[in-house]
Amino acid sequence: LDTQRKHSDAAVVFRRAHAAITARPGGGAEDPMLYVATIGLAQAYEGMQDFTAAEPVLAALVPLLRRGPSADRRDLAGALTRLGVCLSKLGRPGEAEPVLREAVAIRRLIEPALWTTAHSVSALGGVLTQLNRFAEAEPLILEGYQGLHQKRGDIPPHGHSRLGDAAWRVIELYEGWG
Repeated sequence: LDTQRKHSDAAVVFRRAHAAITARPGGGAEDPMLYVATIGLAQAYEGMQDFTAAEPVLAALVPLLRRGPSADRRDLAGALTRLGVCLSKLGRPGEAEPVLREAVAIRRLIEPALWTTAHSVSALGGVLTQLNRFAEAEPLILEGYQGLHQKRGDIPPHGHSRLGDAAWRVIELYEGWG
């Protein structure tokens, strides 16, 4: 309950910051704090398990990162993964698949050995399971779980649930496949 309240309080703060920044002339598009407020708001909604509220925030974040000045694609890959997982949790795996495929492609290119890549791969496999494409999902789910398991010591505290999520995807795959 305490964690839920912290996320709720954070959502209020980030919603106000986001509104103030976007109310500026030009919509604050060039303000680096717009990214901070947007990702903070999305994380707060995700922490509250309010994926209906998180989805449009994440969907707005992706184009912001595409046109941003940074050549670092990690933020874009992270936002795409978050959006794909959100769409999956909302029961929209068909929309999530291309988003997660892009995230996996970016991450395999720029950070192939990191735990974040394994997370994106696992999430893509989970979406394919939702779409009953079990044979296509299996190698991705196993690769994602094994990668997260191998890199578990590198996962920061806020990401520890990713290994458990990947384990559930293995179970869901084989339960669904029969």
